[in-house]
Amino acid sequence: MLPLLLVAKWAVDSRIRGQQIEWSRQFVRELQRVVPEDEPLFQVDASGWIGWFSRRRVVDGDGLVNDHAYARRLRENRLGGYLHDEGIRYIVQNLYPRNNILVDIAGLRVPMESVEVVIPPPANFPDGTAFGLYRLK
Repeated sequence: MLPLLLVAKWAVDSRIRGQQIEWSRQFVRELQRVVPEDEPLFQVDASGWIGWFSRRRVVDGDGLVNDHAYARRLRENRLGGYLHDEGIRYIVQNLYPRNNILVDIAGLRVPMESVEVVIPPPANFPDGTAFGLYRLK
């Protein structure tokens, strides 16, 4: 019974979230086209998904799979300057910017005026699926 329920849930989710699923696929293809393979990306949420499908190195902004130095900076609210220190120019975000701020985590604050929109997020998507790509100026 459980396998049948899982298949039914997958079928319903695929139909309900069809636009978001298709956008995610398109987004990854476009990201692969515009971001050089050796360029790291920074993403706070869903970084494993983007990293896996894009085959790019993604720094996990929420700190779940980064090194100890990153974890210390995150814990101590000292991420300010991290992108510069690590040579990271590309940011993936799956949420719409709020109050003209793209990223605001543990002292790392990236205002919209400091980035160029490379792949704009789609309009009116649910949080978590509005993937956009940004490059620091």
